[in-house]
Parts: sequence; structure tokens; C-alpha cells
Amino acid sequence: MENGPEFFAAALHEWCLANGMELVFIQKGKPSKNGGIERVNKTFREDILDAHLFDSSAKVQRFANDWVWIYNNERPH
Repeated sequence: MENGPEFFAAALHEWCLANGMELVFIQKGKPSKNGGIERVNKTFREDILDAHLFDSSAKVQRFANDWVWIYNNERPH
């Protein structure tokens, strides 16, 4: 039995409550309501995850940090 998403959602909800945050969800079936983050996710996936083969989590973190800086400071928006 696979219950991964349910366990993750419960842990995330508890963490948010403990840190004074509220989870806000978009309407089901309306991914266009979240277009900004969908664009960032697609760009990150194409530029980093699909373009490189990683052999350690430290390497992924380094590439991700570099990508975030470039995305926020050098890319035209």
C-alpha cells in the first residue's frame, strides 16, 4: 500500500502550523491559477534536472543555487 503523499501532506501541514504558516491550495483542475510557479518548475527541470547527471546531493544543491542566482539576476523577465 502506497501512502507516501498522505504522510507527506500531514507532515507538511503540521510543520506549517508549528511555524505560523497557512497552506493555500489552488482550485483542483486549475493549474493556470499557479502559472508563475509552473513556469519556474518547468525551467528548472529543463535547465538543471534534465540537462545533468548528478552523483551527489551536494552537486545538485550547488547547481540549484547557481541556477537560482542566474534566474533571479541575469535572465530577462
